[in-house]
Amino acid sequence: MGVKKKELEKIVGSIPDFSNPRIELEQYASPPHLVSRLIWVAAFTFNDIIEKNIIDLGSGTGRIGLAAAFLGASQVTMVEIDKRAARTSWEEAKRLSLDTAVDVVCSDIKTFNVSRKFATAIQNPPFGVHRKGADIEFLKASMKLALVVYSVHKHEALDYLIKWTASKGVRANVIFEETILLPRIYKFHYKQRHEVKVVVVRLESEGLGFEEGKERE
Repeated sequence: MGVKKKELEKIVGSIPDFSNPRIELEQYASPPHLVSRLIWVAAFTFNDIIEKNIIDLGSGTGRIGLAAAFLGASQVTMVEIDKRAARTSWEEAKRLSLDTAVDVVCSDIKTFNVSRKFATAIQNPPFGVHRKGADIEFLKASMKLALVVYSVHKHEALDYLIKWTASKGVRANVIFEETILLPRIYKFHYKQRHEVKVVVVRLESEGLGFEEGKERE
């Protein structure tokens, strides 16, 4: 399709950060390099993006979901609880002429539900630093909604993540690891840049996809 990875990263970088980030939601913009690498690998290594029906949970200002749409997803549903961020993502979809391939829903991921199944979920959820278990809430939601899930997590949580997903009959394969720089955006930050090692995992059930009621509690 003629799109280069650098071009995708440039598009992602043009999408704004949160104008008024909320710490209770752990709002940090997904770094352009991380987003473009995630979407590129999902598309061209695993064939999980192009002409697929995608859901982006906790979509923020739209960087991940719009990257998927730009790379050729047939339809992207972006779910975001913050009204201001959701509005920004829709404005960016129109600016990039991606609005025909994008739906933006302002909703809590814990209550969002649709009858259809998505081919792929992509998400950069809260790491659960300020609200313990927030990352698992996102995994539970995405596993109910999609056949395959791509999710970004702190590297130090990897062992727990693998054990937790295995208890649900789900394979968690590490796609890549990366160190990202988070800017100083909250009052309690004392460094201009904070390094965080993250891991991107691809979740796939042992069967033909995640099914409601099949989780082992």
